[in-house]
Amino acid sequence: MRSKRLMAAVLSVIMLALTVFSVHAESGIVFSFSSDKPSGSEVSLGDTVTYTVSLDANSGFAFGTLYFDASDNLTYISSTYKGESVTAEKAVAGENAGAYGIIIAGETVTGTDPELCTITFKVTGKGDISVRFYVYQLNDGNAHVTPSVSNGTVTHTVKELVKPVITTSSLPEAVMGYEYSCKIVGSDDEFLTYSYEGTLPSGMTLDQDGTLSGTPTQFGSFKITVKATLLGELISDPKELTLTALEKPRALELESGSGYEIDGERLRGVIEETTLSTLLDRFKNKERIKVFDGDGAEVTASDEYVGTGYTVSLMHGDEKVHTVAVVVLGDVNGNGRVDSNDYQRIRRYVIGTYNIEGIYFDAARVSGGSDIRPVDYQRVRRHVIGSYNIFE
Repeated sequence: MRSKRLMAAVLSVIMLALTVFSVHAESGIVFSFSSDKPSGSEVSLGDTVTYTVSLDANSGFAFGTLYFDASDNLTYISSTYKGESVTAEKAVAGENAGAYGIIIAGETVTGTDPELCTITFKVTGKGDISVRFYVYQLNDGNAHVTPSVSNGTVTHTVKELVKPVITTSSLPEAVMGYEYSCKIVGSDDEFLTYSYEGTLPSGMTLDQDGTLSGTPTQFGSFKITVKATLLGELISDPKELTLTALEKPRALELESGSGYEIDGERLRGVIEETTLSTLLDRFKNKERIKVFDGDGAEVTASDEYVGTGYTVSLMHGDEKVHTVAVVVLGDVNGNGRVDSNDYQRIRRYVIGTYNIEGIYFDAARVSGGSDIRPVDYQRVRRHVIGSYNIFE
């Protein structure tokens, strides 16, 4: 009896030792899971949250899948593994269905890593969000191993949704017969759907994403009342907007910060070696604009220089609705460059052997005086040899 008790005691010690060894073996690989926002904190609709997997202890592994089971109100954005961008694949069937997996295959992972992988989601719905991290079929090359995971699930509270507000205050003008597109926007715009009451000009529609587009076949003023709905639940106050459809375009308009100035019938601020494409990019509605050279021929080559005496016209079909003439300081011969030929012409004017008139007279007055003076040809000469810049 005593020998049986002794044997039982020995077996108990052995089982305890095996149990301790088993726990130790299973904890030889330890992952921890965290996010860039404190767990439990509030996030807002549209926020992105990045989750990080750290490898805190490692006895070596070569195969397996790192899975992220995200709540339905999260949308996958991107992921990395060992600092490199990878795509986390979403499992569509089986026991891991719905989870995003980063597959490890073929290269033994050794050592620890504070940022083994990351995955980023966007908050796209109401309610609390959560991501559960787990490891599937981890293998050291010979057999499956069972890692331990610290803090396997991270949760956050999504702030309560507030009624959206339409922030668009006015609509740009449309022109009958010309394609038009404008986006109406509101707070949390990515998650809004738009509707309207009222009348739009024939040929125009307002899509649910707030895009007002089409080619109007009527002209006049059209009033609509727009509402925005957030995630099919909260509805904004109505916003009354007026779309004016013109019978034809009104006037040339420069983009904000273009550096150009429309001064009566002159376009100032154009520098030498400005190409047609660069010039057009400074204007709104450039698709309605044509440029003509000093002889009245249309300029179509995008890389052609635009010089003094060229004209820019806002078109309505074949009609020139509004035209301005280009002034390039120092470019007296109208080739779009400032060179020795320009210097000679300005100098000859000053000494009385050459006449400069009209828009070319404007271009020659580099110093801004009321007449062409010696200082003008001196500045142009210095510009040509590179010791002065007349455009600064």
